[in-house]
Amino acid sequence: MEGCRLVGEFKVLIVDPSEDTSEVLRVVLEHHGCRTVVAANFRQSSQLLQVFRPDVVILDEEVDRSTCQGTECTFVSSALKSGAKILVLGRLRSAKGFSSGTVAHLQKPYHYQQLLGKINQIMELAVA
Repeated sequence: MEGCRLVGEFKVLIVDPSEDTSEVLRVVLEHHGCRTVVAANFRQSSQLLQVFRPDVVILDEEVDRSTCQGTECTFVSSALKSGAKILVLGRLRSAKGFSSGTVAHLQKPYHYQQLLGKINQIMELAVA
């Protein structure tokens, strides 16, 4: 987990349907000074967005969008209005559904150093 370091202590909302992946992301990010919360779907993430007020939302493209009926769009819009930056993890072609308001994309498979670097990048752009 050494190598790239985050340039700040960020609050990160992880939205991923895989408990295993969420746990690994949580451990890596907390090791690098982030505070994290995890949601498995858009409904949970919408509730956490209001309470936790994250700096960054890491959104796995595999979150089930079929049952959301507008929840995804509402979540993305609410996240952006709150000032959170969105990082979509997934295959480039399938992430197009998230393009509205997406700040950044990281293609799978990725290394955690790339993830940390992308978080630094989007947070530095937010300050600039």
